[in-house]
Amino acid sequence: MEENEKLKILYVEDSQDDVELTIIQLENKGLSFYYEWAENKEELIERLDKKEWDIVISDFVMPAFNGLEVIEVVKAKDKYLPIIIISGEIGEEVAIETLKAGANDYLMKGNLKRLPSAIKRAIHEKQNEKELQLKTKELTLINALNFAANNGKTLPEIALLFKQKLKKLFSYEDATIYLLSEDKKSLIIQYVGIFEKVRNIIEHLIGFKLNKDEFKLTNTSVYQRIINSKKTNLISNEHEIVQLIKDYSTNRLLPKLAKQIYKILKVKSIITSPLIYNNEVIGLIDITSKIMLNESDKQRIKSLQNEISSIVHRKLTEKQLIKEKKKAEQANELKNKFLANLSHEIRTPMNAIVGFSQMITRDDINTNEKNIFSKHIKNNCDILLANIENIIDISKLQANQLKLSFMDFSIHNTFITLKDKYQTLLKEQNNMNVNITLQTPTNKDVIVRADKIRLYQIIDQLLSNAFRFTEKGAITFGYKFNNSNNLEIFVKDTGKGIQANRLEKIYNVFEKLSPESDVLYPGMGVGLSIINGLLNLMNGTINIHSKLSQGVKIDITIPIIILNENSSKMNNNYLSSDLKTSILLAEDDDASYFLTRRILDKFNMTIMRARNGQEAFDYIKNGNKVDLILMDLRMPVLDGLAATKKIKQINNSLPVFAYSAYCNDIDINAVKNAGCNEYFLKPLKVEEFMNKLYNYLKPIANE
Repeated sequence: MEENEKLKILYVEDSQDDVELTIIQLENKGLSFYYEWAENKEELIERLDKKEWDIVISDFVMPAFNGLEVIEVVKAKDKYLPIIIISGEIGEEVAIETLKAGANDYLMKGNLKRLPSAIKRAIHEKQNEKELQLKTKELTLINALNFAANNGKTLPEIALLFKQKLKKLFSYEDATIYLLSEDKKSLIIQYVGIFEKVRNIIEHLIGFKLNKDEFKLTNTSVYQRIINSKKTNLISNEHEIVQLIKDYSTNRLLPKLAKQIYKILKVKSIITSPLIYNNEVIGLIDITSKIMLNESDKQRIKSLQNEISSIVHRKLTEKQLIKEKKKAEQANELKNKFLANLSHEIRTPMNAIVGFSQMITRDDINTNEKNIFSKHIKNNCDILLANIENIIDISKLQANQLKLSFMDFSIHNTFITLKDKYQTLLKEQNNMNVNITLQTPTNKDVIVRADKIRLYQIIDQLLSNAFRFTEKGAITFGYKFNNSNNLEIFVKDTGKGIQANRLEKIYNVFEKLSPESDVLYPGMGVGLSIINGLLNLMNGTINIHSKLSQGVKIDITIPIIILNENSSKMNNNYLSSDLKTSILLAEDDDASYFLTRRILDKFNMTIMRARNGQEAFDYIKNGNKVDLILMDLRMPVLDGLAATKKIKQINNSLPVFAYSAYCNDIDINAVKNAGCNEYFLKPLKVEEFMNKLYNYLKPIANE
């Protein structure tokens, strides 16, 4: 018997005679139907998988399995498929058991008169449950998507499953899920769907490949209007569908192809629904059909909106969490490397400092050896201090606590000082293989307003890196001012260079970019991170150009205020000066006091001491005369800033030099506002300190 549009009956029976007898009775009752016969469990499963049935009629007692197992198999496939159990010998208890298991009715084989009416009643019940089945299908779809989401499937995989389930459950032609980009200017296609066909058609028509991941949104596009309105739309006319195809082709294709594409696709209806989470549109779902869809289809898609939005948002959150977890793991790994490296970078100079400090006091050490040991102690102190300052700086940058402090200074002298520093370093190392060259735009001195300390730190770090990785050749650095009066700095070397695949990690905190894995280079791996952080504060930029074995060139641009030009140069006359003046040294730390006093002793100065800010203030208040105060900022009883303010109220013309070891906790602007004339960091850089001191005290000494 042909299937056609007749009632589809699946008969489960081990006896062919019983099947034929039942079929004859149904035909005699005028029932129009198509049937197939399953003799065992395997055939039942095969036929259930093959097509959809309107009803299952099953014998209860069979050699291989019974009616209860049939019910179980059928309900596992479709719990709303009606089942009627018939048997030659079924008791009341068994009948009740079959009904509990899910059978719609049961009959005795000897009395099948009411089988046709039982079938009609079961079919009628099925019709009444049709809407419930649709709701169940929706639930099945959502459960499938949730299951996929909970078991690690990606959004593109979930989007593909969504398309497959919709086509199977509701016979829609195609389905696509989009994500709205972070800038809200484009839609990212998670499953290409119908647009794969659109692309193929367009690429064939125009002869070139298209972007396969997204398309741009315009203010007038259909999708943009849906996003703005947050409403589900049913597009069922040619004009709107053609317009949507034009939107897809914006800025990439010729819109005149839209009608041609429409005719090829034969799309009749499109339902588009925004995916909304916390009242924000995060994407769209698109349902495409070659038949006309109606309002019930629109409502069905709209009812799925919230569940799918939740799933999409959850997968986006999971993706972000995975990204953050990976980032945290990488950061933790880098931090562990950093801590191990930090231990090495601190213990190494400390070992030299402690070791040579012990040896220098031995009786069997001659003067030449003492000089050598002193140089080693100084060099390693410099290294240790630089490491400590780097730790403080990177901590402050990460906590957004580092602030810039502006002052007026000579940009030319800053570069000269750095050149002198590294030329001296080359001489001390007896390194004849590396030359250093400074290139400046003019011999005139330019006074600028900027953060002198941080600018010096940036250039010094770049030069330090260049010397670290350049064993022979040249290091060239310099500056100029561009047409916008921005300061342009460059540092170029002929050293090891950096591998291309490592340039992207160049600014990572704690990342040591040693050119060769078998060479251990000193440093903690935070220098370029600090430079990048400082430049961000200064609104500056940095560009690094490098190839392995071909050196590195770094270009930096910093907005800067140019004040004027003059010809002032650093004065070193203090080296042979005898300054017969008096200084009040306000210092609570004995070691710092004796060290600073030892620096000043050679200049024949009279030095008095105050152990805190209150003593310094009282000394001046009591009428004692001094030519200059050297004021530590962190002292008990009364700190240096408060003491300076009070002293300036008594004698505003008295010079006060502030100095402190708390370089990152002191606001230089606050130091200036308190009345301090100059500010220095501990440990003192003797040449710079004495230059300033000489400029203030020489006129007094000559009076």
